[in-house]
Amino acid sequence: MATVKKKPAATVKKPVAATSKNKPAAKVNKPAAKVTKPTVAHGSWANYVQPPSLAVPGVYEKIQALCLTFPFVTERPSHGAPTFYARTKPFAKISDNHHSDGRYAVIVLGAPGMQKMLVDSNPDDYYEPPYVRHLGWVGIRLDRKVAWDEISTLLEAAYVQAMP
Repeated sequence: MATVKKKPAATVKKPVAATSKNKPAAKVNKPAAKVTKPTVAHGSWANYVQPPSLAVPGVYEKIQALCLTFPFVTERPSHGAPTFYARTKPFAKISDNHHSDGRYAVIVLGAPGMQKMLVDSNPDDYYEPPYVRHLGWVGIRLDRKVAWDEISTLLEAAYVQAMP
């Protein structure tokens, strides 16, 4: 009787993770850093020109001094305009010819009903600012004769309203 030799069962080699010991480091051809051109605005903002400032000399400094007398107040820009915060909540913002509206003003957070009362009583000095009128903010014109005691009172009321 003839004996048939069996072939050994095929063994499957398990893949070995490449390490620095068993495989040489592969050469990587990195492309040279691309030199890019500065981005150019396209669309409606391509030709945007900042409207001219209507700032009255010394007025911003007075508003700044009044706002920074309150505790926990910081000033930082928001949407390109100086804004005063009571901790993290804004309570006053300088508006300098915003979207060419022709006004230099401070916009303050108002207590409920204050906006309507002020605008109805003196529409030449007070106005409802766009984007935040529905939140009760009121604009106080600074490019006219300014009653500083009244502005100081309104800034304090705005600060109290915003303070958590």
